[in-house]
Amino acid sequence: MIELRIATINAANLGEWSDAQRIQKFARSIVEDLKAPSVIAVQELGGLQKENELTIRATVADDICKILLEEFQQVYHYAEIAPKPESSGGAENINIRCGFFYRAEIKLQQLAQIGQDSEAFLGDGSGEFAASRIPLWAIFQYDDVSFQVINCHLKSMSTKDQTKKQAKKQRNRQSQLIADYIQENNLLDFPLFVVGDMNDTFASKTLQSLALQGLKSSHLSLQYQIYTYKYHKKPILLDYILYNDYIKNLESTIVHINTDQNSDRAYSDHDPLVMLCQICSE
Repeated sequence: MIELRIATINAANLGEWSDAQRIQKFARSIVEDLKAPSVIAVQELGGLQKENELTIRATVADDICKILLEEFQQVYHYAEIAPKPESSGGAENINIRCGFFYRAEIKLQQLAQIGQDSEAFLGDGSGEFAASRIPLWAIFQYDDVSFQVINCHLKSMSTKDQTKKQAKKQRNRQSQLIADYIQENNLLDFPLFVVGDMNDTFASKTLQSLALQGLKSSHLSLQYQIYTYKYHKKPILLDYILYNDYIKNLESTIVHINTDQNSDRAYSDHDPLVMLCQICSE
């Protein structure tokens, strides 16, 4: 049995266009607020298309890793599957995606996408389904224990190209596709986390289709201030760490540095969520 710290962060369109202070705050928060997690699932790192690039890497990740090393002596690596231009939704030429930061002692064994051929993520051209971020599935190893993390950034709650009803329908289709993938590939037979910005409440069909696979949510151990976002100024929980029975939740924390209007350390509009846990392979 090993002990890990897992985190999820929506970085709110963080890219090479972001000012140095904001990038610095993001890196500092990883160390000081999240206590240098073993694996960080990050959503909404972006990148600008350069010349005729066929895929667009989030080069800001290199800047973050450099800050973590030079200023905090923390060695992190970054992994992603770079999207094609204008294929992942969000603002024009921002090209946001899901990615992972992971500490040097953690080894990345496999990286793949879920639903990369599905209209639920690619869009269908009719306007009912729009382009959206593709979930990223990784297998990591620490010492002799392997564990899986699915990083999600499901369809946003509202969009200029869809009604809220259409967005919700797409989100539900996305989560069901992920749930089916988990079942079809027997992922519950091994330590599994499903994390990220789900853009819905825990009681929603979106979250329940995942929870009903046998996944628990880290937020259920919290007693107060259970939110990661303020939607029309009302606090709401949109970001989650779900986990299966191979994982024991020791402590969960939502760090309210971004939704606190008095914070001088904000770098996003979502609060990060972190879970300290024990994990085993048997």
